[in-house]
Amino acid sequence: MNNNITLIFSLLSLAMIWIFLFWIYVDYRVDSFRQRVFVLRDNLFDEAANGRISFGKAYGLMRSTMNGGIRFAHQITLFHMLVIAVTYPRRQSDIKFDTLFSNMIEDLPENEINILKEYKYKFELLVTEHTLLSSPFLLITVIPVIVSWIVLRYCLKSVNKVLRYPLGEINAQAYAVGDDSSYKHDPMLPPAQPLIP
Repeated sequence: MNNNITLIFSLLSLAMIWIFLFWIYVDYRVDSFRQRVFVLRDNLFDEAANGRISFGKAYGLMRSTMNGGIRFAHQITLFHMLVIAVTYPRRQSDIKFDTLFSNMIEDLPENEINILKEYKYKFELLVTEHTLLSSPFLLITVIPVIVSWIVLRYCLKSVNKVLRYPLGEINAQAYAVGDDSSYKHDPMLPPAQPLIP
């Protein structure tokens, strides 16, 4: 009887984790991406309204691109990105976005070019972040490893500060064992002793 209850609770837990990762979390990531692109698009409009850039073709291109990102955010997935990356050499797209963007900004003043490039970069950064963070597979496998590595590096830096004196002694001994001739010239180093007696 206890085994059956445990099995039922395990299955319910797995179902809830699946619902969270593949439904609730993915929907949250899509909504978050859309909101952040809305803000970016509004900021781009403010730049044009304040006269820092013109309401020209390059502005229209970036605005339309952001609108497309908002509209099709649910289709921007890691799988979609991988398919594009694998098939790209064989694809002959009618629209090369980077070429089109470059052509539209080439005659603009330098300050406008810099602003538009910055917004293009920010949008691409949002797309990349959304692609990586909206993937349940990466959330389960790769991201915990990266976070653990960052935490470990941070902890190691703190541990190194605490162990500064012992580490200095070990470094001096390691140097002594590695380069015996140094003792003839450097009186600051302790007498040469092997690290392992």
